[in-house]
Amino acid sequence: MENQIKQNQYSNYDVLVRQIDDFENMLKKDNYEIIKFFIEINEEKRQEHIEQTKENPLMKWKVQEYEKVIPKDIYISEMRQIINDSDDWKVIDYTERKQAIEKMYLHIIERLESAIDSFQTHESVIDGKFNKNFSTLLFDIEVPKIHKKEYKDQNETLQKRMRELQFALYERKIPLILLFEGMDAAGKGGNIKRIREKLDPTGYQVHGISAPTDVEKNHHYLWRFAKEMPKSGHVEIFDRSWYGRVLVERVEGFAEHAEWKRAYKEINQFEQMWTDEGALIIKFFLCLDKKEQLKRFKDREKNPDKQWKITDEDWRNREKWNLYLEASYDMIKHTNMNEAPWHVIPADHKKTSRIKVLQTIINRCEEVL
Repeated sequence: MENQIKQNQYSNYDVLVRQIDDFENMLKKDNYEIIKFFIEINEEKRQEHIEQTKENPLMKWKVQEYEKVIPKDIYISEMRQIINDSDDWKVIDYTERKQAIEKMYLHIIERLESAIDSFQTHESVIDGKFNKNFSTLLFDIEVPKIHKKEYKDQNETLQKRMRELQFALYERKIPLILLFEGMDAAGKGGNIKRIREKLDPTGYQVHGISAPTDVEKNHHYLWRFAKEMPKSGHVEIFDRSWYGRVLVERVEGFAEHAEWKRAYKEINQFEQMWTDEGALIIKFFLCLDKKEQLKRFKDREKNPDKQWKITDEDWRNREKWNLYLEASYDMIKHTNMNEAPWHVIPADHKKTSRIKVLQTIINRCEEVL
């Protein structure tokens, strides 16, 4: 606020405070313990510390840092407001160092003991909460098939336009996040191939998301995606995404009932954070007829170049078709935000879906630009 950074995105910092609150609440619900201290000191003691630092040739640069970041009165008044709006902060007076350190340790010990006691009473509940009579027409979409010659002409024109837009986004420092979910064999990889075919390779990355590693499991489930989000002006393409929490993890029982249930809100807040920063998020769900999926599965088994694409897991997922259908419907219903809406694309005809996806991306980019 004081240094007027990113004023084009934030007219005030209330949005940032909300983001911080949402972020901390998300971690707390995942059993993280967050302990926050605000260290106070009287002005006489503070000046004494500053003089000691100035006298140390290795540390005197820190004094310059103190003076140029934010004026002290502004910092104190704003931090006071943040502290008063929350019960989470522990304020410690550091004027008497020994007493301050003792208070700090006692507070940490008290909080950790309380956290351990709370966790011991935690009861794990695995339940996908599926409806046996579920049905929906959301994915029953029929569109006219595109002819082969028309596809070739349109595909080339749209790919060239995508490259132009890539440079326009880069020039304006707008990050683009493209996300693909959908039934197995619906053509996510084929769509991604056509999107990136003529893009500048230095300006985009593709992430094929599979089961989390042991390292990733030791973090919050959004961690592995947050660290792959694009820098300003770049494009990140996700083949599967953070929506695995409410799809495969819900269906297969990898996430507890409380975890996948609250994930809708967490994901909305996660995406809102990026759109607040000026990022453009375009989400696709590629839907496929069950009979067409079976045909593609069998074709893959027969084709030596595509056999690697079909696994035992794909056949197991097919047996749970109705469960994935309901989970997908709930996902779209609960996370279809104005800032990051879902685009449901019928994928029974591959060429038609590819053109529709390219057109959707181009239209949204042109709107933003």
